[in-house]
Amino acid sequence: MDNILKTIDKSNLNGFGWLKPPVSFETRDGALFITPERKSDFFFSPIDPVDRFNAAALLRKVKGNFVAVACVEPDLSSRANAAGLLGYFDKDHWAKLCFERTGPDSLGPCAMVNTIYRSDDANGETLKNNPKSLWLKYCRCGFAFSMFYSQDGINYTFLRKYALPGFPDEMSVGVFAQCPDCGPKQHKITFLSIESVESVNIRTGVIEKKG
Repeated sequence: MDNILKTIDKSNLNGFGWLKPPVSFETRDGALFITPERKSDFFFSPIDPVDRFNAAALLRKVKGNFVAVACVEPDLSSRANAAGLLGYFDKDHWAKLCFERTGPDSLGPCAMVNTIYRSDDANGETLKNNPKSLWLKYCRCGFAFSMFYSQDGINYTFLRKYALPGFPDEMSVGVFAQCPDCGPKQHKITFLSIESVESVNIRTGVIEKKG
């Protein structure tokens, strides 16, 4: 996998664009540093009158099946601070996979799918060793999607799968950063790869060839 971030800088986003621009960003040594605005998030609460669609997201168009991989190192100083991968069709239909401060003493992977105008939120395990970074993998095969996480970028744990039948082949995919309860804070993304594939096993995230 090649790190796309090495080809991006302020003067050339290499086919990417900001869905929601940050307060500031920079690239350095093959990494992307994003500072989203204060109280930023992608979240439409299913129970409370909380609707936010202002996290910073850098995306590009992808057609057909793909595997997206990122290594993120978010600022974890405040609850719900996070960075991760975002798949986006429109404001009502998107999904995010992130490494998040899930509580005062807990860090972990989170997956959220937004359909029918509300956000369906799910946390993964609490990571006991308090890692500073986490690898994330987001896959599409037809109308099926799946999400995985890893601490070493090799051995991935399945987190979630979902389906969006009837949606277009083309969608936007990339990285995002958020600071729902504070900010602005700087988040670091050290690796990003988005690979178009013939097929991918939705349960394992392993790339497959047809036939």
